[in-house]
Parts: sequence; structure tokens; C-alpha cells
Amino acid sequence: MLLAGSMSAEALEWRLIGFGVSSCGKWVSSAEDPMLRLGYLSWVLGYVSAVNATEARQQRWHLDEALRRTDGDALELWITNYCQANPLKQLSEGADALIRELVK
Repeated sequence: MLLAGSMSAEALEWRLIGFGVSSCGKWVSSAEDPMLRLGYLSWVLGYVSAVNATEARQQRWHLDEALRRTDGDALELWITNYCQANPLKQLSEGADALIRELVK
């Protein structure tokens, strides 16, 4: 995507693809299908990693320290709890909430 030089970063629009556009309700029900759950979890972990890399490159903040103190199982449990409480939200909203929690 090419952007005009005068366009601010806040004006940048982007589109999610993949499992992130699914509802949290689908995340919760994916627990019954290990392969499907792996797909959802891979999306979440990739999203968190991409946000970390992007923010670190722009020297704003990064999640490295927070990610060193946790593991995939803990992140999966956090997303599960979020999605059980918010089944109508998109999985990407849960991933964003997880990132906000990690940077506290």
C-alpha cells in the first residue's frame, strides 16, 4: 500500500485476515478440536509477535521482557478466559487486550 507523505500513522487503515476475524465464541468452541485450536493459537501468537516486532522497530515499546516471563500455555489460558467472558468479540480484540495486559 502506498501512502501520501502527509498522511499520519493514525490514518493508516489495515485489514486483518485469518483466524483473528473469527469470534471469541469460535475460539472457545475450538477447544474440542485440537488442530483447529492450534490454528487459532498460532494466529494469536503470530499476531502478538508481529506487534512486538513492529513496535520494537519503531522504538516505541516492546513485549520482550513480558514474553520472557510467560509461555504459550499461559497466553492460551488468558485468551480463553477473555473469550469466555466476551464471546461476541473478535479474536483480534482478545489479542489486543492481551498485548495491553502484557505491557502494563
